[in-house]
Amino acid sequence: MSDGKDLIETCEMEEVNKVYKILLVNKYDLFHYRGSEVRWLNILKVWSRMKGNFRIDVLVPRYVKKGEVEFDDERIRVYRLKPAIPLIKRFSGIAPFDILLLDLRLIKFVLRGSYDRVILASFPFPPLTLLVLFVLRKFFDSFKHVKMVIHIDHFPQMRPYSNISTLIKTLFAVVFDLFTVLVAKATMLKKDTITTVSMYIKKKLRKVFKNRVIHVTFNGVDVDVFKPMPGLEQDNVVFSWGGLYPRKGFDLLIYAIALLKERYKKGVICRIAGKGFFARELENIIHKLELENVVTLLGEVPKDKLIKEINKAQVVVIPSLIEGFCLTIVEAMACRKPIIAWDLPPMNEIIVHNYNGILVKPINIEQLANYIYLLLQNNDFREKLASNAFKTALKYTWEKVAERQWKVLF
Repeated sequence: MSDGKDLIETCEMEEVNKVYKILLVNKYDLFHYRGSEVRWLNILKVWSRMKGNFRIDVLVPRYVKKGEVEFDDERIRVYRLKPAIPLIKRFSGIAPFDILLLDLRLIKFVLRGSYDRVILASFPFPPLTLLVLFVLRKFFDSFKHVKMVIHIDHFPQMRPYSNISTLIKTLFAVVFDLFTVLVAKATMLKKDTITTVSMYIKKKLRKVFKNRVIHVTFNGVDVDVFKPMPGLEQDNVVFSWGGLYPRKGFDLLIYAIALLKERYKKGVICRIAGKGFFARELENIIHKLELENVVTLLGEVPKDKLIKEINKAQVVVIPSLIEGFCLTIVEAMACRKPIIAWDLPPMNEIIVHNYNGILVKPINIEQLANYIYLLLQNNDFREKLASNAFKTALKYTWEKVAERQWKVLF
């Protein structure tokens, strides 16, 4: 893993003697272990090792009562804001309410901060802030130098749902996502930039932002944390993890395990880690298929236990149907594990079939079961995929991601 020295040499700013003030806004608390927080927390750690005249203010809402996020660098300050309207604090977790609460505080930061760069780090964006930034930069000389970078990690689209309640929430989220995309398009200036996490999302965004430069900076993995742990692997163990939601496809994996149970005489064991509202439905499927002794839902597990669970597995299956990048794939690769996923973007941007993993025809449960069976049986093939998967993971370090993201700023 890079120690950051190469990054320090390559990341330059437009004016060497100027202290650049950067505001980074994320709609999630940095203590939540989810894609957006993992991304920006790791990028900020790399940036804190850089040499240069800059100051970064990080603005996030406070959802969990834990200690402050601190960096070994006085140039980076994190502000975890309590909801501006306590009365609707209970709606925390529903993106539009989160964002509107953040909007009220964010505008005050923009007006007082004299920032040179503003990074809207998570999607959907605070719409009021977009409008205020547009007016300030368009009509007030003291703000005309400000460059805005917006980061979009997914594209508004319908997702699988399990009941009427989740259908309503999904429709609400899609409408709000589309609204903020249109506000962003209308308020961005020529000098502003978009970043995203995969070629798949870039292609989607191109339909809306037709003439806008869009940089793919990817997501990454900390290969000093997610790493092989020799001696932990257990025979016939299949592992998967992620949020327990319909779009993650864990129900499809369970059905594949049911097929595998009938033909694999050695006895397969499947463990799934994560939490979410779809857990009850998964439990019902496990009971209906009589897989209580085969499939285990572990619930949410801490990172150290998660890494051990990955290393215990002979095969990792990532059955997700919709992703922006799919961090779980590169995390499993960093642990030197063979991976099976659906042949869908962006998973097929990372996995090369029969080289560093297996790509299965989407929602073909029988083919999924066959490939799990193949990998459990064939040690040499499994080792080949695992070795190449580890090489692939080294291309996605957070140092590389942070360098790409910094270059977009200047």
